[in-house]
Amino acid sequence: MRITFQDVFYTYNITGPAPPSAHIDGVSFSVDSRETIGLVGANGAGKTTLLQLITGLEKPDRGQITVDGADIHGPDYDLSALRSRIGLVFQSPEFQLFERTVSEDIAFGPRNLGWAEERVHRLVSAALQAVGLEAGLFAGKSIYELSEGEKRRVAIAGILAMEPAFMLFDEPTAGLDDSGRRHIIAILHRQKAAGKGYIVASHDMELLLQTVSRFVVLENGRLLADFPAGEFAQYCEKLPHILEPTRCMRLVSLLRDKGIPVPDSVWTRDALLNFLDDLTPQKK
Repeated sequence: MRITFQDVFYTYNITGPAPPSAHIDGVSFSVDSRETIGLVGANGAGKTTLLQLITGLEKPDRGQITVDGADIHGPDYDLSALRSRIGLVFQSPEFQLFERTVSEDIAFGPRNLGWAEERVHRLVSAALQAVGLEAGLFAGKSIYELSEGEKRRVAIAGILAMEPAFMLFDEPTAGLDDSGRRHIIAILHRQKAAGKGYIVASHDMELLLQTVSRFVVLENGRLLADFPAGEFAQYCEKLPHILEPTRCMRLVSLLRDKGIPVPDSVWTRDALLNFLDDLTPQKK
């Protein structure tokens, strides 16, 4: 599946008393459903709006959004089918949980699609496993018995149970503690290992550097930069008002200043830990 934006504009306040405000301003880019992308920018840059445009929740004023060459706002296009192929996890999705138990909430989407009950049960179990929650322990639990991090993982499981080909995450680690954050990273790693791509809109650069292979940067609704994750450090120098080196990158700089030859390929936490582990035997 290929999603393409062609000179897309989207404006707020078209009919209200306030002057129109361009929120997506001439954006053009493409993404393959197997890619893993970090969507970054300051608050108000247009990240959430872009995700909603991809799923057809918002309609552009000008330009075209296509999936595999078909205009998603064309007269014969089935937007409901698109939304079953592209899963959108809103910011703080745990507030949208409403069923009595965990399993019932996860099953809601697949049942709405009219799938057989046997398939629904299988998907609920698989989705719980995918988010690191044991079905035997969590399936029958009330939503109100869960921690905030567990609620968010259940909300994500509800999207995964509909078997989307591509996922969109809006600030998935916002408000979570370190444990909850690690679980979100694990979910993204599982998706990537399964060959399923995603876009993650986030201010958490440590998260993105561990989970994406490409960055798309928005500023005031415009596409400012689009680059491989391996060039993140270079773009921190080019766009210091938007991108900052992570704590890991600062530590790498300190190590190099101390004369330790850290390779350019080491710029994530896991890569740094592996590098330091490899150094240990040499020092003994």
